[in-house]
Amino acid sequence: MAIDLGGTNLRVMLMHIAPNADDSTAESCNFRMPQNAMTGTGEELFDFIASCMESVLRNKNLLDEPIKMGFTFSYPCDQTSLRSAKLLRWTKGFNASGVEGEDVVKLLQTAIHKRNLKITVMALMNDTVGTQVATAHDMRQCELGVIVATGTNASYMEDVKKIPKLKGVDFPYEKMIIDTEWGGFGDGGEAEFIKTQYDRIVDERSVHPGVQCFDKMVAGMYMGELVRLVIEKLVKGNLIFRGVGSQLLFTPNTFPTKFISEILADEGGNMVQTRQILDELGIETYVYSDLLVLREVCMTVSRRSANLCAAAIACVLNRIGKKKAIVGIDGSTYRFHPFLHSWVKDKVRELLDPNIDFHLVQAGDGSGRGAALVAAIADKLNLRRSFSYNFHPVLSVSNSHITENGISKTRNEENVWHLSKQLIQAFPSSECRVCFLTNCKRKVSLWHQRTGDPNFEGFVVWDYHVFAMLHHDEQGELIFDLDTTLQFPCSAKEYFEKAIRPDCENHRNRRLFRVVDAKLYVEKFASDRSHMISPETYSHPPPWPIIVTHNCQNNLSKWLEVAVDRCPHTDSYGCVFDLEQFEQLCNNSC
Repeated sequence: MAIDLGGTNLRVMLMHIAPNADDSTAESCNFRMPQNAMTGTGEELFDFIASCMESVLRNKNLLDEPIKMGFTFSYPCDQTSLRSAKLLRWTKGFNASGVEGEDVVKLLQTAIHKRNLKITVMALMNDTVGTQVATAHDMRQCELGVIVATGTNASYMEDVKKIPKLKGVDFPYEKMIIDTEWGGFGDGGEAEFIKTQYDRIVDERSVHPGVQCFDKMVAGMYMGELVRLVIEKLVKGNLIFRGVGSQLLFTPNTFPTKFISEILADEGGNMVQTRQILDELGIETYVYSDLLVLREVCMTVSRRSANLCAAAIACVLNRIGKKKAIVGIDGSTYRFHPFLHSWVKDKVRELLDPNIDFHLVQAGDGSGRGAALVAAIADKLNLRRSFSYNFHPVLSVSNSHITENGISKTRNEENVWHLSKQLIQAFPSSECRVCFLTNCKRKVSLWHQRTGDPNFEGFVVWDYHVFAMLHHDEQGELIFDLDTTLQFPCSAKEYFEKAIRPDCENHRNRRLFRVVDAKLYVEKFASDRSHMISPETYSHPPPWPIIVTHNCQNNLSKWLEVAVDRCPHTDSYGCVFDLEQFEQLCNNSC
């Protein structure tokens, strides 16, 4: 689940996340934010949010189901963890009391508990972060997430070494998403040269004067009011509508930004939609040229919004400096405006370093989908932390294998022999097996390998490859591949989908799988390394002696002996399966 607390609406989303982004589905429900929730007490606000969540779950018969949720909260915060953030100040018309300086996740979780809902807030993020994550899920990468809605903001991926707050901190990742809060650009006077008399009036009449200056020149909450102020001045100057306005036109905030989109989309000769809007505003006296003037004012305000947004995007992309960059952008104002997308794209191209190739992607429902994705990731990370703790002895041994000089590249079967001993010792009651992946031609494809091509998802063609398998009571069938870039250990299902890839099977080089009990492998395997002919093999000897038995110096060829026309086939070295049979074996173990 995801909830997105925007400026005027609350969106509640339920999302089914599939490994393939195209197969993921989402349903959302919008609730109009009542004024008493926006400007009343914090308790009233979060109770309203919880009531909307309860309504959606009741309609879907999910009240008794445990739900993991991502919370999109697009207001300036001091965020100290994925699930903890104190509100610094309200923006976009909100002014609920008792919230500033408080942890908004705790306030929401308290409201959820009051209604006895089985919902756990897994992550809080800005809508820009949600958009960036959703775009990365769809496009496999995203350098910048942008929102142009009630407010405007952006997040981007920054090198940790460039973040002053993290200097001297042992941070385990190379990059971090930064929430720019660029809606506040100009609060220190940097944007004074851009402001018009109309911008100053909008600022003075706003709930929070003097702050969020960039918001007030770009975002949807203010564009309509800027147009209204210009039209009001033109009317009073007897330059439009024959100098006759209306009480509604002269009332602040009566010209919503959606009117701008409708007027600019009204390209028919009769300008029917524009006339209907004037009727709604009580304007009775006008000529055709007045309609064109109104359209030109909407065009000018929109163009400036697009240009300023594009300038901010180009500035961040120039800072990042990547030669290829994807920008995910979303927000109701951006989505429903007929020209913003093309204007922003053209202006970014004009302002951007010509050596940077950028792609501007409209991320539909990006903030909501992104929040759901982050909640799922956070839940998986929690599971992985617990999982890693349980497998700590095995993980420690595997890491030593991977980091030793070239061991995992040249002595895969020996690595797995040592790993198998650790698995047997750590999980004596679990079924542990070893698998040799090979074929008669000694050419087997595998993906997500450390030694594979990073430009082709770690693709490599091995002569053979060895990994361990363990049936875990809670996690099901697990794959321990010391060369994989996937999670270690990895679920058999994920390993099949991403590393083995049955849909990419080459029928001329069909892959075969010899599976043997790990105890038997530890007992019988022997290798004096005489089969190794590469000089690299001997340049970095492993920290252990050769593995031999009392009656055998090398039997690797026996483990690699397979025949496609004899599957399944059992001998004293285990059982040989083809791809379908091996997949069925793993599924039966799950």
